[in-house]
Amino acid sequence: MRGRHRMGGFAACCAAGLFSALGAASAAPFVWSGPSLAFAKPSGADFTLPQNQDFLTPGVVITRADTQGIFNVALETGFARTSPSGTEWATDLNNPGQTIAAANFAALSFTTWALAYANSPTTNAVGRNAVVHLVREDVYLDLRFTGFQGGVSGGAFSYLRSTPVPEPATGGQALAGLCALAGLRRAFGAAERRPSLRAGPRAPACARSAAARAAAAPRRA
Repeated sequence: MRGRHRMGGFAACCAAGLFSALGAASAAPFVWSGPSLAFAKPSGADFTLPQNQDFLTPGVVITRADTQGIFNVALETGFARTSPSGTEWATDLNNPGQTIAAANFAALSFTTWALAYANSPTTNAVGRNAVVHLVREDVYLDLRFTGFQGGVSGGAFSYLRSTPVPEPATGGQALAGLCALAGLRRAFGAAERRPSLRAGPRAPACARSAAARAAAAPRRA
């Protein structure tokens, strides 16, 4: 039982180290610099269907109804003045002279989607680089509209955006992983060395010695 308690404490220590490393890694803003993803919602398409929604994270899912602007269907039922909820936007219109790139987020000012395009996305959005901040997740990504349908109905829009890149394990994460692996090895090793109860109780040492002497003694005729 003492061995089990030691292993429990060892595993808990490893788990604590792993979660601590993950918490430290997630404390800093995350820049999505992976390959570009193309998303498009056709004119007149049903925005409630998943194929007409861009799933960025569980809390940010972008779509558009037949009119007005884009919104976050994970948090909103339609477009509002501050849509898409949970996001902030930066373009050269509200950041003149700045490099509009996710890697340069610290130098940018962010506002709502509508204001980032000077309240005229139909004329200002297409072809213009933007940086989107997913506020709750603290993620920054590059986005460029390739189409935005105006008029009274349709709601078509399309864009290219960056995607996340898998992060290599940090030193703390790698150490925690090795720690957990060592714990599993020790646990399995202890189980293999533990005597089986199915074979029944072993005879006392003195009895085993007597039996061995009797077997070794020469038989008399």
